[in-house]
Order: sequence, then structure tokens, then C-alpha cells
Amino acid sequence: GINIDTYRWALSIIYSRAVGFERGDAGYIRIIPPIIDMANHNPDISESETFSYDITTDTINLVNTVSRQSDDECYAYYGDYCNAKLAYSYGFVIPHRSYKAVDLWTNLSSSSYQANNKYQLLQSFQLTKEQTYDFKGTIRSNYVSPALLATIRVIQIINEDEMGNVNNAFIGKIVSVRNELATYTALKGLITSRMKIENAESEKRQLGEMLLNDVNPNDRELIALVIKVEERELLQETLPLIDSWIDRLNRDGESYDPPDYIQ
Repeated sequence: GINIDTYRWALSIIYSRAVGFERGDAGYIRIIPPIIDMANHNPDISESETFSYDITTDTINLVNTVSRQSDDECYAYYGDYCNAKLAYSYGFVIPHRSYKAVDLWTNLSSSSYQANNKYQLLQSFQLTKEQTYDFKGTIRSNYVSPALLATIRVIQIINEDEMGNVNNAFIGKIVSVRNELATYTALKGLITSRMKIENAESEKRQLGEMLLNDVNPNDRELIALVIKVEERELLQETLPLIDSWIDRLNRDGESYDPPDYIQ
């Protein structure tokens, strides 16, 4: 019979081995192609060197754009994913990845000024309607998503004058100098809270020891530590970026253009 362990195994096979593509009128489908599904991910190969679907022959191909010798491994390119996505969908991580992303959001408190109106506004704009956890990252290297900034701007509104400028929040304009400063301060607090600085040194040291001792790369603790340490590094790198925005805001005042300003 089928039990929960069998179900989990089957689901893990689908997530880690299925190939998704657009199949003409059939739309987007996922299948597990024999042999091809065994190709390992390599983030250092060309994006063109990967799975492809030929609609004329209705076939899936594994394309290699460089010459291979006998017994050389043929890789695939799953996508430009952070380690959290690789772990979630495929069950592995790649330590020291240059590409990092964190899905970081904040919620509107019921005690916030005009909380109901703010909620309706956030729901009425496509930019902030859904808080997605899709591993694309609201925070990446030198980047904070417009959706996260807009959400915090709306949350930080405290009076009628700022509420009158609320639409600015969704197009990368300041609601007020005070509001923009409060937004960056709140974002720094959100990041610092997520970092769990008190665990930073011990987790980094533990990860270094595990990598030095060649711990099985499929070890769950190792996978979790790689994600934690690399996400914390990204968040740490983001704090000086926000400080640079604060410096420009203090310098430019009302003429300040936020990083998500839409020309």
C-alpha cells in the first residue's frame, strides 16, 4: 500500500527530476524524460547548454554547446537559482554561490494608522497584491524589490498629508521625506531581525568545519547551514546599500529619487 513515506518519495522525484516546458497548444507541462532527467545542474555552463523542446518533432533534447570527451559528464542548466531554490526543488546546494536571493516581506499591523484603508490599497495594486515566496528574492545583490519598498512605505504612513500622497509609494516616489526615512529604517530593522546575528559566528564556523571535513553534500544540516550563512551574507551586504539611500535622502530632501523610481 501507499503510505506517507512513499508519497513523499514520489513527490520528491517529480520535483527534482521533472522537466517543464511549453508544448504548443497543450500549454505548460512537466514530464520525467528517461536518461535526460539524470543530467546534473552546473551553474557555470552556458544557459544555452541545457534542455530544449523541439515543437516540430515533439522531442526533448539535452544540448551541449562545447565538445565532450568520452566519459565526460554532460550537465544541464536548471536556471539561475539561489541555494534555497536548489534545495527546495532539487535537494542540493552549491556552497559559495555568487547568486543570492532572499524573499523578505513584512505585514501590516491592525494597529497601524488607517490599517483597513492601507490593506485595501495594498490589495488594489498589482505590485503589492501578493507577497510571493518564489525564491526570486525581494532582496538580491544591490537590489531591493519595488514591491517590498512600496509595502513598507504604505505601512509607514502616519497622517492625512502622507495618505494623500500614497500613490507615490507604488511608483517609486517619496510620500514624504519623513516617510521615506521611516521606510529605510524599518527595512534595516526587518533585515537585522532576519539575520539572527547572535547565531552568525557559530553557524559560519560550523559550516566551515563541515566543508573542511567533506561532510556528505546531501546532509540536511549542511544544506540548511549553507542557506543560512549565504542569506545572512546577502542581508549584511544590503545594509550599507540602504545607508547610501539614507545619505542621499538627507542630502536631496524633497528632490530625492528613490532606487525604485520609475522614469
